[in-house]
Amino acid sequence: MFAGGRAALFACGLCWRRLISGVEPHYFFAIVVCVTDDLTMSQGRRTCYGRCFMSDVVHPNVARVVEAGRALGLAIVTRRFPEGTKTAQDAATAIGVQVGQIVKSLVFAVDGEIVMAYVSGANQLDEKKLAAAAGGTKCSRVDADAVREATGFPIGGVPPFGFSRLLRIFIDPDLLTYDEVWAAAGTWNDVFPIAPNDLVRASGGVVTNLKRV
Repeated sequence: MFAGGRAALFACGLCWRRLISGVEPHYFFAIVVCVTDDLTMSQGRRTCYGRCFMSDVVHPNVARVVEAGRALGLAIVTRRFPEGTKTAQDAATAIGVQVGQIVKSLVFAVDGEIVMAYVSGANQLDEKKLAAAAGGTKCSRVDADAVREATGFPIGGVPPFGFSRLLRIFIDPDLLTYDEVWAAAGTWNDVFPIAPNDLVRASGGVVTNLKRV
């Protein structure tokens, strides 16, 4: 311990920014040594001489997904991968499953309406097919702000349920060829397994051909 200092359990600035951005979950605490020099303390500064360490605190996004699953009758058990699961291949490699078992939660606008497409990680979305499934003509990508506004989650961490508002959902039938698929749990680092039939039921999605050929 540093002379003249005191230890506290505190969130360092980096971890706090990660917490509020949804980029890095769970690990917001650091051993912080508060230097008791009068000038330092009067300026309200704290100097972190420790390293942030993981805690058992769950990221709010993950808690939302687990609670949404519980309300739908699902017991969601999440797993965290510090190296990240932002892409389908990243997730498949980290988990040790086929890339086709990864649920890509894609957010698009069809004639201005925000809709969701759950596509197998092995497939590419055909935007014309999504537009037709939604009864529209024009399908376009939306930016990160629109994704967060519609779903409450960041791109790369959008789960299959627990959204900020009601959205129409369309599901790639190739996901139903597996006994188990894996979806994001609200952050880039957290995922969970789910049976495809439960995915369809819980999301209220329409199973329809979305694959680009």
